[in-house]
Amino acid sequence: MIIQPSAVSIIQSSFEQIKPNAGRFTRVFYDRLFERDPSLKKLFIRDIREQRKKFFRMLGSIVKNLSNPDELEPKLQDLGSRHDYYSVKREDYRTFFEAFIYTLAAALGNDFDENTRHAWRDFCDYVGAHMCKEIRAEREEIMEQIRAQAEAATAVSAESSSEETVS
Repeated sequence: MIIQPSAVSIIQSSFEQIKPNAGRFTRVFYDRLFERDPSLKKLFIRDIREQRKKFFRMLGSIVKNLSNPDELEPKLQDLGSRHDYYSVKREDYRTFFEAFIYTLAAALGNDFDENTRHAWRDFCDYVGAHMCKEIRAEREEIMEQIRAQAEAATAVSAESSSEETVS
């Protein structure tokens, strides 16, 4: 999945509009996130003010690098791995992106038109797909290891049964 250049332009210009109010933006975002799913608070055991700053810096970095997917996508996959480590579930991404779109709409007001909404939804789909891509790959690798171990155990068991029959 890629984001069209016209959408990248919309995302980057609307992000510039919200940058001066980063503190308010992140407060509204986390308030909305926890309102939508209070259980997500347990994922943020550290200072939420510091988390808000980290979130906005990461958001800025992603927005800035949208035109450079070769550099951005591995970073998103790494970010997805870290979120997996923190026990973020796939359905949590949906809640996150719903709160994010809500916050964008509130922050941009009348400038959050249909084109802007569509561009940011593409952004959310892109980010989510690449963050979860690494998680899926890791889980598939683990499942493959489990299958290989099960096959090896089955083979050993079959050999043991065969030897017992011969004796």
